[in-house]
Amino acid sequence: MRPVALGRKNWLHIGSPQAGQKVAADILSVAGGTPQSVQGMQPGEQVFGIGSDNRTLFVGRVGELPLKVYRLNAASGERQLWKEIGPADRTGTDNLGNFRVLQDGNAYFYSYFRSLSELYVFRSLK
Repeated sequence: MRPVALGRKNWLHIGSPQAGQKVAADILSVAGGTPQSVQGMQPGEQVFGIGSDNRTLFVGRVGELPLKVYRLNAASGERQLWKEIGPADRTGTDNLGNFRVLQDGNAYFYSYFRSLSELYVFRSLK
């Protein structure tokens, strides 16, 4: 389970060893109370950032290229495509590494690995 701070009073817990392929994301209050489930998370999605309103999550499925990142309202489950992320030249790249959204979506960063090779063809060897 991975906790993420939501302001000073709430935590977002993502994942559970018992969940398996199910989606498990809850918002827990430091003051106590009943956990609130995050609506609209889909299997395989990860949270990349949290909006300043503490309700908007930036989510997407790692392993896709381009990476489609959605703005998800954690209370209502409403989602909309925010950006498609990837290098301009995708040659030799099959997915992105670390991706994070910062400052309420005003900045983001990512990494990727590129594997390039060359093929030499010999017609005749003497």
